[in-house]
Order: sequence, then structure tokens, then C-alpha cells
Amino acid sequence: MSRPRYGFYWYSSDRQKVVYRSDRVIPALDRFTLVTRLSPDDAELRAVYSSDRKMIEKQLSATRKLLPTTPQSSRSSGRKDSEGPRASIFDFGLSTLDLLS
Repeated sequence: MSRPRYGFYWYSSDRQKVVYRSDRVIPALDRFTLVTRLSPDDAELRAVYSSDRKMIEKQLSATRKLLPTTPQSSRSSGRKDSEGPRASIFDFGLSTLDLLS
């Protein structure tokens, strides 16, 4: 069974032209996958979400993925409150993973 594909035209500043982007949703019992093609010439990128719409994994490119992490507080990292806040990517609950070719 073929899944419906949704699409729209958008201006890509990288390409300096209007391109056609397409998306399709692949449902499963406990999650769904959003498959995106930024242009007809680009590879498909996949993002997987739980049934309550929390990101499980998002493909940024052929070699990079974005994964959720557990936020760390200053107390759990062993820092004293007097050291002040120090932001890291983990404070925002996201981390990138480079994949080996």
C-alpha cells in the first residue's frame, strides 16, 4: 500500500531557487516515521517520533543523527551553584551522533 506524499514549494537560500519538498508519514503501533526529501535531487531524511510526538531520532544527513538525551542539572554534574550556569547541548536535551561511513 502506497503512503500519501505531501509536498510544497519553498525557496532554498543554499540553492538560490525554488524547490519542491515532499514529506510522507509511515505510522506504526507505538511510533511514526516522517520521511522528508528536501528536493527531488536530495536523499530522503527520516525522523522517528513516539506516539506522543516526542522525538526518538532524527537524521540530519547521511552521516549525522540527532538523538534526545537526559538533561543534566548542575547538582548532578557535581558543580556548585556558585560556579554559575554553564550551558551545554545536553542542557537542551539533544545530542548529535556522527556515523562512520
